[in-house]
Amino acid sequence: MAEQFTSCKQIFEAMPSRINQNAAKGLNAVYQFDLSGEGGGKWNVKLANGDCTVAEGQAESANVTFAMEARDYVNLINGDFMSQAPTLGNRMRIQGDMSLAIQMLTVFGLVPENATITCKQIFDLMPSRFNKSMAEGINAVYQFDLSGDGGGTWNVAIANGECIVREGQADSPGATISMLAQDYLDMVQGRLNAQAAFMSGKLRLSGDMNLAMRMQAIFQV
Repeated sequence: MAEQFTSCKQIFEAMPSRINQNAAKGLNAVYQFDLSGEGGGKWNVKLANGDCTVAEGQAESANVTFAMEARDYVNLINGDFMSQAPTLGNRMRIQGDMSLAIQMLTVFGLVPENATITCKQIFDLMPSRFNKSMAEGINAVYQFDLSGDGGGTWNVAIANGECIVREGQADSPGATISMLAQDYLDMVQGRLNAQAAFMSGKLRLSGDMNLAMRMQAIFQV
């Protein structure tokens, strides 16, 4: 059985010994963790050339910031990430480079090294990427039509500073995003530039183009 932790401090003290050297190869990034509530605090984790350095406090410049309740973080580390993903979006906030955030899951063994991130998991986590300040004044629905293996349809409703994600077709979306599921995964994980995808026809937009263009800032993709 994997080690079970009882506190955030214990998790961060053990982090350098839990690093997957193979998954961390070539990764140079700083992760900030802001954990609130009892037993919480601030920690930053620097990955460079296969080494892991953990320090308490605020990093000067972080590539990715995770914010959540301390008890939720302990439960996440002790549990199975894949099974918790459907509810994490409303309990965690992620700011910064999404591709680096996903890499961290493998580096510290939250997901297996050969695991494949799915479109469903990306949409489960979408509320965690929601930037309320960039969505100010927006009351609209985004429709995502993703074809091919692992695809499906999802709609994202934004109203009064809140974000609700549902599977299926929306009645009257303000903007529709259509692309192959694999291209969407590549775009979210930083392997495909959104502008290049649009110019090449891999990303197709319909409806309110101004609304569609604001999506990148609202969800930091």
